[in-house]
Amino acid sequence: MSAEKELLALLYALYLWDCIHWLTPGNVAFVRAGKRWQRRELTTHSFTLLNRMPILRKPTSMRPGLIVCSESGGENLSPRRIQATIRLLDKQLLLLSLFATMSATYLLVLLPVVILLGRFVIVWKPLAIIVLLLHISVVIEFYRNAAAWRVASPRAFWEAFASSALNPLSALRAPDQIMLWTLSKASPTAIESALEPKPPLPPTQSTNTVSS
Repeated sequence: MSAEKELLALLYALYLWDCIHWLTPGNVAFVRAGKRWQRRELTTHSFTLLNRMPILRKPTSMRPGLIVCSESGGENLSPRRIQATIRLLDKQLLLLSLFATMSATYLLVLLPVVILLGRFVIVWKPLAIIVLLLHISVVIEFYRNAAAWRVASPRAFWEAFASSALNPLSALRAPDQIMLWTLSKASPTAIESALEPKPPLPPTQSTNTVSS
């Protein structure tokens, strides 16, 4: 195997590792799966490693799609407020998600194609410049959208920010990092109620009254 293909295999392995969240006992996770959300929690039959359960976030989506909260309760946030928060984050983090998607396209799609076609030596400089500019854009948007996090929990923020700033693959999950912190104190019951798909309303039957 050539050095370029070894680099490619390492790139995918590191990205898949960054897509895994390790759920600890006492916590509940909600993962976005298309238009629905799925609940994940540790059970007696769960696969664990060092008493932690791996949860795979959708690798092909850069939208914020992971919520982790304490099983024992948390703040009394209403389902309506949680729904509003998720909708707000989807809009607020749209530019961040867009930059992350573009960066992922160059790193995980175009770069492998260039390597497999044997053109890496020719185009690596412009490719590296584009990836660097997109990474800087992701980092700036991450910092800009995490103002409340910086104030409320600066140590946790700077640890997450440093990891994203130094690792372009980790930066692709920046939208998840912001959603994780924003809803980490909500109650699992309220989150489940907020994410539960609403049943369709029954069709209204209109009755025409004929006047004689």
